[in-house]
Amino acid sequence: MSYWSRIANVFRGDRLVNEIDEEIESHIAEAIEHGRDPAEARRAFGSPLKVREQSQEVRLAMGLDSLCADIIFGYRQLRKSKVTSAAAILSLALAMGACLSVFRLLDAMVLRPLPVVNPSRLYVLTFPYMDAKGDIQTTQAFDYPQFQQLRAVMKPGGGELLAISAPLLADLTFGSNEQSEHMRLQFVSGSMFNSFGLNPALGRLLLPSDDVSPGNSPVAVLSWDAWNRRFGRDPHVVGRKFSFGNDSYEIVGVSAKGFTGTDPGLITDLFVPTMMTKLVSQPGIAWVRIWAHLAHGSSPEIVRQKLMAVERAERVERAKSRHGDSAARLQQYLASELFLEPAGSGFSEVQHLYRRPLTILALVVFLVLLIACVNVANLMVGRAQARSREMALRVSIGAGRLRLIQLVLIESALISLLACIFGSLFAAWAAPFIVNQISSASTPIAISLSYDWRVSAFSAALVFLATLSFGGIPALRLRLIDPAAALRGATEPVRHRSMNFLAGVQVAFCVLVVFVTALFAASFHRLASQPLGFDPDHLINLDVTTRQELALSQWEHVRDELRNVTGVTSAAISTWPLFNGAWWSEQILFNGKPSLNQEAYFLAISPNWLETMRIPLVSGRELQEGDPYPGSVLVNQEFVRQYLNGQDALGRSFQTAIAGKTITCNVIGITGDARYVDVREPMHATVYLPFTSPQPIMNGSATFVVRSADGNIASLASTLRQRITRAEPAFRVTEIRTQNELVEQNTIRERLLAIMSLFFAGVALALSIIGLYGVLSYSVLQRQREIGIRIAIGAPARRVAWSVVSGVVAMLVPGAIVGIGLGLLCRQYFGTILFSIESINLQLVGFTLAITAGVMFTAAFPAVRRALRIEPSRILKTE
Repeated sequence: MSYWSRIANVFRGDRLVNEIDEEIESHIAEAIEHGRDPAEARRAFGSPLKVREQSQEVRLAMGLDSLCADIIFGYRQLRKSKVTSAAAILSLALAMGACLSVFRLLDAMVLRPLPVVNPSRLYVLTFPYMDAKGDIQTTQAFDYPQFQQLRAVMKPGGGELLAISAPLLADLTFGSNEQSEHMRLQFVSGSMFNSFGLNPALGRLLLPSDDVSPGNSPVAVLSWDAWNRRFGRDPHVVGRKFSFGNDSYEIVGVSAKGFTGTDPGLITDLFVPTMMTKLVSQPGIAWVRIWAHLAHGSSPEIVRQKLMAVERAERVERAKSRHGDSAARLQQYLASELFLEPAGSGFSEVQHLYRRPLTILALVVFLVLLIACVNVANLMVGRAQARSREMALRVSIGAGRLRLIQLVLIESALISLLACIFGSLFAAWAAPFIVNQISSASTPIAISLSYDWRVSAFSAALVFLATLSFGGIPALRLRLIDPAAALRGATEPVRHRSMNFLAGVQVAFCVLVVFVTALFAASFHRLASQPLGFDPDHLINLDVTTRQELALSQWEHVRDELRNVTGVTSAAISTWPLFNGAWWSEQILFNGKPSLNQEAYFLAISPNWLETMRIPLVSGRELQEGDPYPGSVLVNQEFVRQYLNGQDALGRSFQTAIAGKTITCNVIGITGDARYVDVREPMHATVYLPFTSPQPIMNGSATFVVRSADGNIASLASTLRQRITRAEPAFRVTEIRTQNELVEQNTIRERLLAIMSLFFAGVALALSIIGLYGVLSYSVLQRQREIGIRIAIGAPARRVAWSVVSGVVAMLVPGAIVGIGLGLLCRQYFGTILFSIESINLQLVGFTLAITAGVMFTAAFPAVRRALRIEPSRILKTE
């Protein structure tokens, strides 16, 4: 009989048994037909049961048959204790679901390779630079002339350099002007699709010929995701046109399904040639990333050395025109090296920002999973103790110990498998929920959370590890079974050491989770409590753009129109809103020489901006209509401290370079300090220029800042948008954001860690209380006679209570100490994303220990109460 037939027979059940019985009866009937006595024929044939078993061994895959039998038995065991089994499965499902949800995010943003040819050969060029504060940071932004020079170094057959911008949330128009919408657009080299080995789903992709000369190829490729979401897979989308800026583009094709761009966390909707932006001809403006797609056999180090030689030669030439830089800044610029960062899984700011937080969340949820596993392990140990006589009898009648171990592990595997199924349903909701938490209206994050083989493999690994973690101890206890004792009716002495040890381990994990949660909550609280220097309430920012350069009077006319809107108390104009992620910094020179390595922030503002933002004017006067540029500027108090050592700054002059020209600035007023880019950084020196400066007008975009009289911002925003368009049709509102939204967006990462860790800490505490209560209740149940005797002979209640909890407390204290120690180690690892918590270690330790004591009391109180209610007369009479 073939092996596949034997496997099939396993699932035939009673039909196979009936066939064997019929065959046995046919043999006996045949003997009777030949004249033999029926009784003699049956006696000669032997035991039908033995024959049936021998026949089954021939016809069945016995290993699979025993496995199926154990699965059925395990399922019946779970149904016996429905409440206990349901509690174990649901607690484990919650922990597994949390693990799966975080892993899905890590897979989508960090682990999953791009769907391109040879993703392991993809690299992104990076280099260190000195930021405005004088700190060394790493960036991947180059200007386009740099890319052109580096691309010329690559030899044919050795690989290719590609220019790919970060995805831009662009304001596009399909059809009439009323159909404006936001879509993510990415400028890419014309050879990108060919280098990545991608094929079109419809039409054609970008070609190298589309990326030759500036402005000559207004074509675009639509991503498959945008084609499906926005156009419903319309086959006639090829040939449709849309407007972006001053250009009209034609959609020439749809990219392959699965390719959503090179930035994990962001889904690109449209790809256009790099030559379609004016930035390609502007040296010094860093906006493009340089990707290297190396051929097999090309050494990344050799390529890096060649590119670095060209880059350093170019920097020597550019350094000759950097007259405003300090010696240290210039030295760092000339000495910085190029690096090739592996980018097989993509490269994005979202990925960089959330890689470590997601890793930390993965650690937290893994600890919660361990706590849940310890709970189930205690349950399984208790079940094994209750079934010790059953297992001993099985051994005494010939059952192999390996078969019993298989029986216990299969029961554990059933719990893990059911928990994983329910956990997957929880993860299907939790992962998108986390994405919504880190996304915002101004910076929407879109992640492809598909189930792939990595998620399936991780789920299988969770089931396997969970099964071993809580099924291993009961399985190993089977080695200690004494069949002779079971036959004499003796019972195995109760051992609580393993359960108490597991309770201690559980507390250690719980303390660690609570301590880490307290770290994140304290960090977020301190970050959110930082003074901003302005009042963000009731502030509305309206980002506008124009298709051509407009006169200053037109901007001022729109601002005056907004002031007249009912519900508006003040309005002003600035280059961009504070906290929107953009900044403009320049070197400050006194007497023609830089005084510090740091640069100062710059912002062009209109009169009344300080009043609108509610930034105090400390001394001097505000900017007024008609203030010349270059000439009058405002500086903040931090500028005075950094550059003038706190001396009187009114009337002082300094120089800086703007748009390639050195200008002289005269300080006419000093403002209070206000944070510009990030709530994490200290107050930074800031210079406020008149809005007549060329920076905002040259770019054709700026922000109207409006303060409303009340909190009804939603209705007011629509009115403001309409008033801008009616006042100046050339203006287009691209985005409306409240200042509170921008501030909250700045703390999304810390808020995510605080909220999610608080949730999982609550789960960990609940699981720990349940686990400790289970251990103590089981101890009271097993020691009823002993406790009854203690009460009968007059033992005080406190001694009875201590006898109940002493064994667990002996494990809880070292568990708490270990948990605190691990938490302090984690604090060192998490230091880069924690904000100003150096002085609160003792408070965190005290808080964690208080929570641990509360958990112990909550779990112990009902168990102790149950022990004190034991009636000695009833217990002794029963015995």
